[in-house]
Amino acid sequence: MSSPNGVMKWLYLNQEIHPKDYVALIEKGYERALEAVSSGDYDLVVLDEYNMALFFELIDWKKTEALLEARNPETEVVFTGARGTARTS
Repeated sequence: MSSPNGVMKWLYLNQEIHPKDYVALIEKGYERALEAVSSGDYDLVVLDEYNMALFFELIDWKKTEALLEARNPETEVVFTGARGTARTS
């Protein structure tokens, strides 16, 4: 999954097939994001392409809601990526 210099290669993901190593990578990123938004160490945390992880169901809404609930009140969070959607419930 990584190139020799550690940069992720682009993957095409079928919505029903999630390679285990890719899912593990998303989980690790989620844990780092949770730590960053809750720590109070940052004024702004940008979660680049998070919307795509939601779209491909690599992360779910419950975890997203937990991430926002854990957010330090002084930290702004920005989610980026195509296929973003408004969630009202």
